[in-house]
Amino acid sequence: MGIRRWRRRLGHTIARARLRRSGVTPGSLDASRLAGAAALIEAWRDARAPLLADATGTIAHPGVTIYREWRIRVQRATFADELGDHRRGIFYFDRATLSNWDDSGLVFTPDSLFVRALEGPAAALPPSRDYFADVLTGTSPGRDQVLVAALRDTLSTLTARFGTLEMAAWLTPRIEVRYFDDAGSDLYFGPTIVQRANRIAFDFVVELLPEATGRAILAPGNSGFVPVGVLGTRNVNDQLALYDAFAYRPWPLRAWEEPTLVEDFAFP
Repeated sequence: MGIRRWRRRLGHTIARARLRRSGVTPGSLDASRLAGAAALIEAWRDARAPLLADATGTIAHPGVTIYREWRIRVQRATFADELGDHRRGIFYFDRATLSNWDDSGLVFTPDSLFVRALEGPAAALPPSRDYFADVLTGTSPGRDQVLVAALRDTLSTLTARFGTLEMAAWLTPRIEVRYFDDAGSDLYFGPTIVQRANRIAFDFVVELLPEATGRAILAPGNSGFVPVGVLGTRNVNDQLALYDAFAYRPWPLRAWEEPTLVEDFAFP
């Protein structure tokens, strides 16, 4: 079960059968707000967790704001007492200038250990301990109560940050990425800044037909040659407009050729 399914499980935990075990009184104002927050996270998840802003300059789903703040807090609540300074925190950026990566799509994600902690003994690779237990007291409030307590803290923090109890107003501004300049494109074209999207950097699609065809996109561009003494090659950033439009360039494919043995070498 991945982290996306656990976003839905959070809503189930809060809004349905586990309310009493989570320390929430069903029918209370507290329960109503927690369930409302979980529903907003689920709505964002069900919309495929978009990160693109609309014409107002904000992401239209308050669920992304709530989830990001909750994920930071629940990571700390789960692992801080066991791992101390070795704890891997959660990092989300609103404007990136030195790196394109954060925990919205990092290949070395801390979500893997968190999911194992959530699943407990039923995990494919069970954790060595109950990370939801309190190391200092030797007691465990239980997984569900830790999840809900982190969400309760999240709502208090966001209420103070936005100055309103109205969760619909808790919208994250446009998230921007400035590509780090490995190819010298900043020198020729200036900074390359795009809006963060919930997608990988290099996408390719191949249709396995008798005459195979392919499409690919690599933003902002790709070139192994930057000429000396003249304006830089246009291929350094010429895929940016296509990437912004979720479009692809043609990717020519050659017919399969049997590899040729260049040298037959046997170790002694």
